[in-house]
Amino acid sequence: MEVTLKRGAELARAALEAAGKVPVRPVLSASIYTQTDLRLLVNDGAKKLNDALNDVTSLLNGHFAIRAQIGQANAEAGINGLMADRARIEAIEKKMAAALALCETNNGETDLAVLRIRIAAQIKQAETGTGYSCHEGEFAVSVVSPETLETLRDSVAGLRRSRSAIQDHLAALNLRHRITLSPETLAVLTKFNLV
Repeated sequence: MEVTLKRGAELARAALEAAGKVPVRPVLSASIYTQTDLRLLVNDGAKKLNDALNDVTSLLNGHFAIRAQIGQANAEAGINGLMADRARIEAIEKKMAAALALCETNNGETDLAVLRIRIAAQIKQAETGTGYSCHEGEFAVSVVSPETLETLRDSVAGLRRSRSAIQDHLAALNLRHRITLSPETLAVLTKFNLV
């Protein structure tokens, strides 16, 4: 059976989840109030445990067989490189967006003329002893000009567009490229109603 890479990833995930839901019970309970042949109870429990362990093994083998095929197809289609590029852009975008948020909320003064007036006024206050403040002689100076802020906004927007374009390209590749499930994997997926 041939499936897209996207569908293959869904099937691999479903097989892994199904393996986690298989009940594995190494201990059974017996009661003094029921007439039970203990040998039959133990043999039946051991068979169910063995069957469950085989099911888990089959599902996990199917999961990893599909993942291996997807990995090979990803490498051949150039998807691995695109995913690395997307991760790089996301990391830069995250840092740039955080810097932008800090820059947009800073309350420091950027106008040098205003800063010179404030400095002169504080020097005069310090000399005359008027206008005492616990932060006398200190004030916030922003190093972010309006131009820098606009450049940073443009950079973040450009990174978002680049990430979106890569995401679209990855989606197209995942739908265009296909893998062929082995008969064994298909049988396991069919047994658990995953296909």
